[in-house]
Amino acid sequence: MIVGIPPLFDKLTGWAVCPGAVSIAQDEYNFEPTTSSPSGGTGHQEEWTCTFEDGTQKVVPNEEIAFKGLGASVAAMGILGGILTILGMIVAAIIGGRLVKPKTV
Repeated sequence: MIVGIPPLFDKLTGWAVCPGAVSIAQDEYNFEPTTSSPSGGTGHQEEWTCTFEDGTQKVVPNEEIAFKGLGASVAAMGILGGILTILGMIVAAIIGGRLVKPKTV
């Protein structure tokens, strides 16, 4: 799902590829069809140029953007899934504690 939301995917990828960068310039090129079908999608390649506070630059190739972006997306979903699971367990414990009363003899 995160990969299908380009602004969110690009933000996560930027944190993974260029941590601490002041700016990231994205250059997209090679827009081509991915299938022989006229209604098929198109693919492209990207190259990012990360500029850091001291003025140095790092050029990031397409492959690194793709792999690190997917990894950052999976990590983000894992963290969010873990948080939601823990919150669900807490809510279930609270509800269970209120519904189930110990037997009094």
